Order: sequence, then structure tokens, then C-alpha cells
Amino acid sequence: MQIEADTLIVLAGNIGYQIFMTAADLGKLKKNQQAELLCHHHITDRSQELYGFLNLDQKRLFKLLIDNVSGVGPKSALKILDKINFDDIKATLDQVSTAKLEARGLTRKLAEKIIVGLKGKIGNGKEPLNFQAASLQSQEALQALTNLGYKKFEAQAVLNQIDLNGKNTEEIIRAALRRL
Repeated sequence: MQIEADTLIVLAGNIGYQIFMTAADLGKLKKNQQAELLCHHHITDRSQELYGFLNLDQKRLFKLLIDNVSGVGPKSALKILDKINFDDIKATLDQVSTAKLEARGLTRKLAEKIIVGLKGKIGNGKEPLNFQAASLQSQEALQALTNLGYKKFEAQAVLNQIDLNGKNTEEIIRAALRRL
């Protein structure tokens, strides 16, 4: 294992894997130390990259950021994770205030995007990163709204405001369209 500026190089036989990590996690590792990494394999039409984490909550939060926050890709998600943790995000979502995230060095605009993107995605916080599973109907509604041309984060924000109990996909879409 070799540690560079923002990556870890892991040798597996004759193959070296470059794994992007937060500076905080890289600081916890020492050369030639054995460590268990949880990796996210990010594939795009241009590249394949590995992102590593020392704990599952951090990996889950990373995935939430790249999937739900507009304009946040994997590298910017790592930079965000270097500045904030789950407790910061939980407090921000509970208070619907950007102050805690801004105090950690994020811009107001980014903090607002995080609130919109993650509202309703993280549970009560009493258990380690209790994620709320999206129902099949809400996933279908989100897909339909994005197919209609709405941005994913806008559609998700509206879906988070709707009471989904007992509603089918069509009813959820109609309720969302009334709010958009």
C-alpha cells in the first residue's frame, strides 16, 4: 500500500489499484498497514474509479450525496465528507438551517442543495445512519418526473413533501405535478 496526496495505491499481485479517499481516512493509514476498505466502484462512459472508506456509514453518506445532491460528483463528495460528518448533516436536516454546514466550510448554496437532496433520506439518527427506504411507487414516480424533464433533485424534494401512505404511483405523480 502506498499513500499519495488524495489516493491510496493498493498492490494486488502485479496490479495496482488507485483508490480515492478522504484526507482524514488517508491520515489514519500507515504504509504497509493492513486495513479493511469499503469501496465504491464508480463507472462512467469515460472512466472507472474506486472510492474507499474506512466505515460503512461514510460510504452510505457518500452514495447519498452523489445520488441525490445536484452537482455533487464523487470527488466533490469526498471533499464534503472531509468537512462534515453524519451528525452535522442530521442537525442541518432537523433544523432546516445551513448554519452548521457553513460553519464547517461549505458554501450556502451547496448546503442548501444538501438539505434539498437529503431531506427525507436519513432517518431518526438514533441508529447508525438509519436510511429510509424509498417505496417502489416513489421510485417509479421519481423516474416518471425526471422523464418529464424535471431535475432529479427538484422532483425528489417535492416527493419528500407528499404523504405517500396508501397512494399508488399515478396518485403520487399527480400530487407531485400539482406542487411543481
